[in-house]
Amino acid sequence: SATPTTQAARPYGRPVTDATETAPARHDEGATVAAAPGAGTTYLQVAALKRPEAEIEVKILRDHKFPALIGESPKEGFFRVLVGPFKDMQSLARTKSELKSAGFDSIVQK
Repeated sequence: SATPTTQAARPYGRPVTDATETAPARHDEGATVAAAPGAGTTYLQVAALKRPEAEIEVKILRDHKFPALIGESPKEGFFRVLVGPFKDMQSLARTKSELKSAGFDSIVQK
């Protein structure tokens, strides 16, 4: 279920269990979410799911070497599964294509 693209993506602050050990190297060790997005920061949203399913999806994405994290959703009880952040459209477009090739649909979230 897609969420509106008009609301800013905000990484969720609590740790993601079971997904931290496969976190990409560019995140701090043990970190499960990026810092709050700043101006010009964009994410790709792969899904909006309940917490347990979102954690599983993040682990799967990280197993595929995507920098995935859980973000807040405007819909209560749901969490966004995000990939990023991206600072330029070229890297975003490349990752969107890589996600599609790996079987994941995504939408842009700023």
